[in-house]
Amino acid sequence: MGAYAMSSSEVNLLSSTTVSRIWRFLSRRRIHISLCVVCLLIADDMLRGTRPHSVIDLFDAWSAIGLGLVVSGVLIRGWAAGLLHKNEFLSKTGPYALTRNPLYFGSFLMMIGFCTLIGALHNYVAMLLLALTLYVPKIKAEELYLQRKFGTEWNEYVRRTPRLLPRPFRIVDVRSNWSWAQWWFNKEYMAVLGVAIGLLVFEAWFVVAS
Repeated sequence: MGAYAMSSSEVNLLSSTTVSRIWRFLSRRRIHISLCVVCLLIADDMLRGTRPHSVIDLFDAWSAIGLGLVVSGVLIRGWAAGLLHKNEFLSKTGPYALTRNPLYFGSFLMMIGFCTLIGALHNYVAMLLLALTLYVPKIKAEELYLQRKFGTEWNEYVRRTPRLLPRPFRIVDVRSNWSWAQWWFNKEYMAVLGVAIGLLVFEAWFVVAS
């Protein structure tokens, strides 16, 4: 019996299914993958003899900018986490009135902040590639789910709120319905702990490399 030859449509379907499975696998493990990439970058920088900027030397402009971006990212994420009720209702107040994805926006600020503290161009490139590969597709997938779940309400929200970069000069209720309980429920303390450890590591790196 001759070997079965798949049609072009079957090949395309198989290829599409394989790519989809790979992407779902990467998406579910995006945080672990991100941490591994960051650790590899730091190890590479150390081997290169790179000396980061001090976290506490605010007279150094790069230190001040880097730390400011990291702290801003933490605050924005914390602001959003205290309002987010996943799968219950559509969050549209506070930071969600400025951007549809304040958690991701805050995370990107933190990434840029740590890259600024290191001061090596290739780190920015690596973070950009990481964002484009893992996080941008994830954002689109989540928004497709929200569109299906909330329908007209989501479409109206999209019309007046940008996807990622916040709309400037828009006045919002800062406090809104924010709560520590919801912040804790969404496990945002893990992000705060991770950033604190990261800053301590960077300062120790700076001291050792000095």
